[in-house]
Amino acid sequence: MKKQQGLNLVEVLVASFLISLGLLGMAGLQVKSLRVTHNSYQMQQATQLAHELLERMRSNRGAVVAGNYQVTAVAATYCAAPLAVSCQNNTCDAAQMASDDLHRVLCGYGSSGGINRELLNGELTVDCPDPSGDCAQGVRLSLQWNERNSSKNEAEIEPFNLILNTVL
Repeated sequence: MKKQQGLNLVEVLVASFLISLGLLGMAGLQVKSLRVTHNSYQMQQATQLAHELLERMRSNRGAVVAGNYQVTAVAATYCAAPLAVSCQNNTCDAAQMASDDLHRVLCGYGSSGGINRELLNGELTVDCPDPSGDCAQGVRLSLQWNERNSSKNEAEIEPFNLILNTVL
């Protein structure tokens, strides 16, 4: 009897099948990883935009106390209307500066995308949580956007919220 050398066809097919299953599993993990990375990126963008608005509000505290920053706006709707007065090239009072700040954070400027371009269905709410409506006691900034759900059905979107309470 002659000793067999090499592999037969069935062994090659089984090995090819097992390798292809492993590669498909790795491809699925890669897609899931990209989704999670994108969700993390959007959370970072939301945090950065909220921080930018809070810094602008700190530099214009008089307008904060006067309530000029109080807004509830869906970014896409808010950005459809042009800004009345841009404070970049004009001298503005505190109320106009507040309007300019909100427009820049919601709609973006230069290389900054703003909430409208960076976050899916972004919505910004700034209000005074004090029952008397006194913004000197603090402000609440709420930023909401939608993301694709990375843990469930990939076609579903899930709302995310970033809520900050602070005294300026």
